[in-house]
Amino acid sequence: MYEGEFCPVCGKEFTAQDDIVVCPVCGAPHHRDCYRENGKCFFEDKHGTGADYREFIGESEDEDFVSRVRYELSQGEQAQSAETVEESATQSHYCKRCGGRLIEESDFCVYCGQRTTDPVVGQPGFSPKSFSRDPLGGESADEDICSVTARELAESVRINAHRYVPRFKKISSRKVKLSWSWSAALFGEYYYFFRKMYFVGIVLMALGFICVQAVNHLVGNPLGAVSEISAGLYKAMQAGNSALVNEIMNRPETLRTALMSFVPLLSRILLNFIFALASNYIYLQACVKRINKSKKLYESNDIFSGLSYHMDIVRRGGVNVLGIFMAYFSSTIITYIMSWLVEMI
Repeated sequence: MYEGEFCPVCGKEFTAQDDIVVCPVCGAPHHRDCYRENGKCFFEDKHGTGADYREFIGESEDEDFVSRVRYELSQGEQAQSAETVEESATQSHYCKRCGGRLIEESDFCVYCGQRTTDPVVGQPGFSPKSFSRDPLGGESADEDICSVTARELAESVRINAHRYVPRFKKISSRKVKLSWSWSAALFGEYYYFFRKMYFVGIVLMALGFICVQAVNHLVGNPLGAVSEISAGLYKAMQAGNSALVNEIMNRPETLRTALMSFVPLLSRILLNFIFALASNYIYLQACVKRINKSKKLYESNDIFSGLSYHMDIVRRGGVNVLGIFMAYFSSTIITYIMSWLVEMI
């Protein structure tokens, strides 16, 4: 459609194989890469006149324009060394957001999830939502954090890495390793399973059960009393005995037992909060351990490959949505086992 015309940015003639984008305002065709590099339409300063892009060039100036861009292009190609050309071609295979090496024919960066085909500012279809936060949280990719780099940690964390990497840096640089995590405080073992810290999640489950049972025993077994009261209410309601229902509800011990039943549950919440203070440091150590496993694997086998090494970090890290269901079933199993042990004792 645009064969015989020239890209206003690079001056090269369009061919049938070129990837061409068109300015939505004036209709001027550009090479997609040229549009991305320029960041806007070449004729943006003339927008608003309602004219077609051909009128911007003009019939009398068309040949001069083509001659000029051809001459500038030829001069630039002659001045560019082979080394510069090779470097330019190599850089195009790296993510423009995190610097990670891109896999050929992949639409996403394996390190930060950025789409390799996302539009840039000024290109048709651009939206500020096209860009995510810096996965390194403003830190340098080579920043040393607990003997690993910030980039490696970002690859291991993946989801919300922009929050964790700066947090990890602060923790590693101070003596007190405590750092609050609302996710760990609110979701407890589900958070650890989601972040692939399965052992920590199981330990929290077991300690939680022990904590609840111990506190429940110390305060007079209010959970058992609540179960008995609930069973009595259910039977009275089934029999239609409203007088008995009111009598049970108005007993002084009913309210007292109901309030005391919250004490074991509050102890469980307190345990979550205690773990939440150390969860970021625990997570940092888990990420470092995974990264070192990947490093040891590739270095020991003499097959070290930068791309494969970083992809292995990504594979070991990240999150596991199924871990939420794993946490639920694990909690059920642990509760059953612990209850059986309590009865045996």
